[in-house]
Amino acid sequence: MATQVPHIEPTHVLVLGGLDDPERDALVSCHTAVLAALDHATSVDVYLDADHIAGVSLGSLADIGEAFDLVADGQYRGEIPEGAAHLAQLLDVRQFEEIAAVEGIVLRRADIPFLVYRPDDRLVELDASRTDDAVEDIQRETGDYPVGLFEATPIVQWRADGREYALDPPAVTVDDAAFSLSNLASVTLDRERRRIHLAWDATERGFLSRLAARFRPSRPTTLAFEDDPAFERIAQEFESVGETLGVLSGDGIDRF
Repeated sequence: MATQVPHIEPTHVLVLGGLDDPERDALVSCHTAVLAALDHATSVDVYLDADHIAGVSLGSLADIGEAFDLVADGQYRGEIPEGAAHLAQLLDVRQFEEIAAVEGIVLRRADIPFLVYRPDDRLVELDASRTDDAVEDIQRETGDYPVGLFEATPIVQWRADGREYALDPPAVTVDDAAFSLSNLASVTLDRERRRIHLAWDATERGFLSRLAARFRPSRPTTLAFEDDPAFERIAQEFESVGETLGVLSGDGIDRF
């Protein structure tokens, strides 16, 4: 059995926004974030899924196998900076399918994981407590794309209609249900009516997903508030997130 990609307690998470080309720009954004943090690493682990290797062209995967040390089943480790060029070559692809065999990439500092990238989930998580200036480096290098490296902590929380809501990157949560901010299509603020309108790209796919959706809150599409202070406090945060992700709509906006 292949070694499992480790989990970290992230302080920050990369959220993908309104990308012009969802496949290409997501790929470039994630890979840019990983490479931007590479100067803070002393080693990098590449976790390969043997079940997928047979279906892809080995290419740079073969280079990883030769240049990196086999630490455990499916886990290869390269020292930094020696292995940096091999990692950059591995990430120089045009489609996620080209790295389908990569389960995860983990940057380590003094053998402690501080960044975990899971290509299949388009997910980059960072523990900034282990590094200096990694947050600033990632934000700078990904600045040309509508993505955000947000703190993985609730930005704002409130209660309405008997439910608990939170803007909690990488998601908007309603009670125990989480809806990925990467699926936001637009954020529209209506100050006159004290409303925040959210439009979503994704729909529930597959029988099990649709079945699960029947037993949890639906995606929030209109957030209504009874007083101005509550609306202004929460709307300012959604406005900031919407701007960062490139999904803030100009229709109906009354800016603060």
